[in-house]
Amino acid sequence: MIGTITAAHIDVSVLVPAKDEAENLPLFMELCEAAFRDDAAVYEVLVIDDGSTDDTARVLESIRHPALQVVRHAENAGIGATRRDCVTLLRGRHMALLDADDIAVKGRFERQLARLEEPDAPDILGGGIENFGDRSNEMIFPRS
Repeated sequence: MIGTITAAHIDVSVLVPAKDEAENLPLFMELCEAAFRDDAAVYEVLVIDDGSTDDTARVLESIRHPALQVVRHAENAGIGATRRDCVTLLRGRHMALLDADDIAVKGRFERQLARLEEPDAPDILGGGIENFGDRSNEMIFPRS
């Protein structure tokens, strides 16, 4: 759901550290929007430009999306420090950690939110990953 987003109504905050991800960010935002398109969940996407030296800052400025928030680090802090420091900026009831080259498939967040709202819900959820290109295979966690 897109539109005026207030903190009280955000279901999912998507946290995305981005170091030199100019090439991936437009498609990431497109796929993120598609993943939420038929979902009743309200979301925000917080992209942290972690000291990029490519066109990441320019690309982020060009993306006009009401769910997008951008934080810029002048120098690279690293993915761990970036995630840790920016968690406090998230406004959603739930958090999704994604990378700028990740693809969130349609229905993913809806299924995860439904599970998190159940009485016996876990505190954290994971998912499967599928590599493509030169590393094509699927990995479902946990492995047995």
